[in-house]
Amino acid sequence: MYHSIEEVRTHIPALRDKVYFESASTGLIPDFVMEAVSRYQQDRYAGEPNASWLYEDGAVLGTFEMVERSRASIARMLNGEARNVFFSSNFSSAYSLVINSIDFPKGANVVLPEGGWMGGRYAWQVREPDGLELRYAKRGPRGVTADDYIALCDAHTRAVAVNYVESATGQRIDMEKLGAYCRERGILTLVDGSQAIGALHVDVRREHIDFIGGTDYKWMMNFCGSGFGYCSDGLLTQMTNRVAGWYTDDDFFDRDKFRLSPKDGARQFEPGYPNAPGIRGLGLVADQYLAIGGEVIERHILELNDCLAERIRQIPGVYPAYDLKREQHSSIFMLRLAPEFEILQEDFEKENIIVSIWGQPGEERLIRLGLHYYNDRSDIDALCRCLEGAAQHRNAAADERRG
Repeated sequence: MYHSIEEVRTHIPALRDKVYFESASTGLIPDFVMEAVSRYQQDRYAGEPNASWLYEDGAVLGTFEMVERSRASIARMLNGEARNVFFSSNFSSAYSLVINSIDFPKGANVVLPEGGWMGGRYAWQVREPDGLELRYAKRGPRGVTADDYIALCDAHTRAVAVNYVESATGQRIDMEKLGAYCRERGILTLVDGSQAIGALHVDVRREHIDFIGGTDYKWMMNFCGSGFGYCSDGLLTQMTNRVAGWYTDDDFFDRDKFRLSPKDGARQFEPGYPNAPGIRGLGLVADQYLAIGGEVIERHILELNDCLAERIRQIPGVYPAYDLKREQHSSIFMLRLAPEFEILQEDFEKENIIVSIWGQPGEERLIRLGLHYYNDRSDIDALCRCLEGAAQHRNAAADERRG
């Protein structure tokens, strides 16, 4: 593993000719992930049914040993225990499994954001026919805050479901405040960490998180097809597992066994053969995160956030899209373009800047910037030069029209 952010950047080949701000949609893949997965796939292709996984420390592991090592790395990222982590095909499947494993009492309610990623709403809405009341916290000028969720809680609230970072605004929730409130009252906290894990310093103990899940292809810099979830011991006691297969059993190679003895902890939620390449990639990226340090990574990203905020103040027609407090900043920065600001997607593409503009020319538009730890200030400079060039062109055109 590499012990500096600068060194990791050199191991992401796509950055040699691109300025990349799309990690909130799809992250870039480092060469060490590509090489590890490719080697395994080549061995399987060559007819090795029990292809092994090689590690920097000399370890040669079979797939099931590798899964446990990756599980332990994910747990350390989150400051949790390995037994509380399970793998899935994506975040949505992990989230739905947990939601549908909780037996809510009659008259119970759950508080969740009105906006945000629609998959979270859908996962809860399938429980409404069971009599579960859903209460939606509305987004204010500074997003959905911890106080907004708390205001909707009462004696019948059994869970609060939040996004650690709102995908469409970049707002970060005050999870320590919300988690402490909920833990004191026996309310479960279920967190979508898809836009945070791998970029921000998430700590399930400090933030009193009962469930948090993530996915592989964004900030975890991996291929698509793997997700993971963490369940606290307290949450596990409230779940009824309705998923089982051969891999669920604590002795999964005993073919003569008749009755199921589930694995302990959250591992019981893995019914069949794991997505080995995806889990190996997750483990590698988790190890890299740990080698640098979550606090170091988060500080680097937030400094880029601050740098960008300062730079765009000097560009007419470009503004922060939302009035967020400093503690609400995250790995996503939203820019707002004035209707008269004339810049197009192809203007960025000409400069090899990968970014998405939301909206149509002639109207107010948004740009979502994903700031990962493989970004640096030279990326901010390139983006701002492109925006400044568009602003100068607009001003020159306006002067010509007036003349």
